[in-house]
This record gives sequence, C-alpha cells and structure tokens, in this order.
Amino acid sequence: MTGWNTSSVVAVWGFLVESPPDANWTDAVNASSQTTNTSAATMTQSEVWTPGVVFRVATISVLMLLTLVGNVSLIAIIASQASLRRKRVSVFLLNLAVGDLMVCLVT
Repeated sequence: MTGWNTSSVVAVWGFLVESPPDANWTDAVNASSQTTNTSAATMTQSEVWTPGVVFRVATISVLMLLTLVGNVSLIAIIASQASLRRKRVSVFLLNLAVGDLMVCLVT
C-alpha cells in the first residue's frame, strides 16, 4: 500500500483493501470477493507469508515458548519443595499454571 488515506483504502469484511484511484467501493468489494474465492492451492508462498503474517506467527511463538517455560518451571518448583505444597497460595498458583499451560497448548 502506498498510503493510508481514506480514498485509496476501504474495509471489506474486516480486511483493508487498496482500491485503484479510479475505482469505487463496489469495485473493491467485487475484487475482494474474487480473490477470496480462489483456492488456497493457487496462492504462492509469497502471498501467504506476508510480513504481517510472519510477525504474528513469530509473536505468538515467542509468547507460547515463554508461557511454556515459565509455567513448567513454576510447577516444577512447587512440586519439588514440600513446604510450598502445603500453602494455599502455592496450590492456587499451581492451578493457575496448569490452566495457563492448557490454554497455551490449545492455542
């Protein structure tokens, strides 16, 4: 996209689509529906792995890794020390860590 002015960018089904300078909104909607109707097999990898997609995947991967390391280490620390297993706060944190791990693995 060359610029973020309202005349060249329209929102179609939640996605920002750049419209040609001489086109109107219905042309942009028709162009968007034609591109979404094509099969995924015809898309090249450069169309799928845009910089925005790569950034999102990298961000989620880093967050999942940090979540995994942090929660597993917390569970290991609480499970290894008998004095922590008896405290209510530790049991609460253990339950939160297990729940967070489940969310991380499902995501």
